[in-house]
Amino acid sequence: MLFLVCLVLSTCKGEQSSSGESLPSVYPKKEWITVEPEQLGYSSKKLEKVKSQFEKTGGVAALVVVNGYIIADWGQTDLNVECRSIRKSLINSLYGIYMEKGKIDYNLSLEEAKINDGAKLTREELATPVKYLMSSSSGIYLPAAFEESVHYNKPPRGSKKPGEFFLYNNWDFNALSTLFNQSTGVDLFEAFDKDIAQPLQMEHFDPNRQTAYVYQPSLSEHPAYLFRISTKDLARYGLLYLNEGKWEDQQIVPKDWVLESTSKQIETGEKFYYNYGYLWWVSKRDNGPGKTPFLARGAQSQYMYVDPNNDLIIIFRDNPDGNQKVKKSAAYPLIGAVYGAMEK
Repeated sequence: MLFLVCLVLSTCKGEQSSSGESLPSVYPKKEWITVEPEQLGYSSKKLEKVKSQFEKTGGVAALVVVNGYIIADWGQTDLNVECRSIRKSLINSLYGIYMEKGKIDYNLSLEEAKINDGAKLTREELATPVKYLMSSSSGIYLPAAFEESVHYNKPPRGSKKPGEFFLYNNWDFNALSTLFNQSTGVDLFEAFDKDIAQPLQMEHFDPNRQTAYVYQPSLSEHPAYLFRISTKDLARYGLLYLNEGKWEDQQIVPKDWVLESTSKQIETGEKFYYNYGYLWWVSKRDNGPGKTPFLARGAQSQYMYVDPNNDLIIIFRDNPDGNQKVKKSAAYPLIGAVYGAMEK
């Protein structure tokens, strides 16, 4: 219950508040600019209390960015950490870029896109449009690589129509990597480095060292695609989306795609605190395209929360491979606590 209350309060508060900005928005160059919180309408004293709250969680890193400036930097924010399911939001940008290039059409059926799984798909499943993989509502309930046991018990195949029912489904997400590589003729990780990491001047990202495909052919022919990424580099990605796909004077990801994919595409039900867009989680307090908070989430308690109304990014990192796991009930209330540090 605490988790639910904190999330609801943080969403409402953030969407109704003003950051009291006094500095113009910026993009980081090779290094970020750090400023005193008061310059952007936040209290240093209150953020120190949030820092203490963060340290008690045992998290790896946390970062608060307002208008492109760092106002709070705690823990190992330069450390590349396995981001797990945040990976899904990371490839959202590639789909936007390559759809604009005409290499991918999300309205095509899986059959037209030449996506199967060792000839396992039924005729009905092959008719599923690609976009429903992006909203995790394909209705294709097959085993998937790199899938947590909590997701093993899927509904019966054929029981749900495409776009009808949300199920957080690694089969959908993993098939998107195969589809991207086949459709574009470009490796997903190489594309991310060239089209995203380099233009954003990510400081710590090396595609040869921080990426990997995980194959489990006994389950599926579609691999999981893993990223290790630092908190500061992840913040650059969040800032790109905060600015509707624009980085300085370059429109890197199409604006229409950013607005569409960070808007609700399907309701997730009472089990989840956010609805789902295309590869992004979206606040259930819907203020319309470009005004609704959205976030990327990963295993354990990792998240990147983006609030366009307040030019605010909040990132929390846990180590999914570590011995100590941070409970969500400890990590997610930090979002509300940061809002509480706003000066009225």
